[in-house]
Amino acid sequence: MTTREHPTAKTVPGLRALLGCLVAGVFVASLDQTVIATAIVRMTSDLGGYEYQAWITSAYLITAMTSGLSAGRLSDNFGRRPVYLLSVVLFLVGSALATFASSIPALAAFRAVQGFGAGGLMSLALVVLGDVLPPRERPRF
Repeated sequence: MTTREHPTAKTVPGLRALLGCLVAGVFVASLDQTVIATAIVRMTSDLGGYEYQAWITSAYLITAMTSGLSAGRLSDNFGRRPVYLLSVVLFLVGSALATFASSIPALAAFRAVQGFGAGGLMSLALVVLGDVLPPRERPRF
């Protein structure tokens, strides 16, 4: 009777590159949660709309937290890679659109798009690590 051995972290090909990509995705998504706090006063004075100021941050955080669950379920159905790449694209498109926003409500909407991508980036990083690493190696990473 043969037993299947779990791979160790040393035998997983491309583990360092994979970790680098996952860490970079989580870093940008996490950084984007708080980076807006330093510029929000200037943005609202330039674009007007102080009454929508809270929505710039809230739209991102609400969509990031709710889309994490959806990204996990979609990755079960369609695979990890396509859903992760879709999350990257949503995050980048939301970032590009937010750059060219001409009003505070538009900026809040584009930050919501960005949040959908960020939720996938943060939640799928942990899912991918769980798929790649054996249970004994996971706490170390």
